[in-house]
Amino acid sequence: MHQAPWSLPEEHQGLLIAAVIEQIGLNAPRELFTETLFGLLEDISGFERLPSMASRHLVRYYWKQYKARSVQLTGDSQEQVPK
Repeated sequence: MHQAPWSLPEEHQGLLIAAVIEQIGLNAPRELFTETLFGLLEDISGFERLPSMASRHLVRYYWKQYKARSVQLTGDSQEQVPK
């Protein structure tokens, strides 16, 4: 199976979200989430210099994962996961 150059295996995606949560907690604002995400991605080979289109895609994708995990961990089903 061919993987996009800026994708992580599913297991590593979960670890990345867990690391973000460990650093900023649950329900942080998107700006802080984005800064933290890119700080972590800089340490992963191949993610140091992402094209802006890939960066935007990754932020949207991982923001959804982060919000879903926040809802899952807090049990707050009233919170909407943004698109």
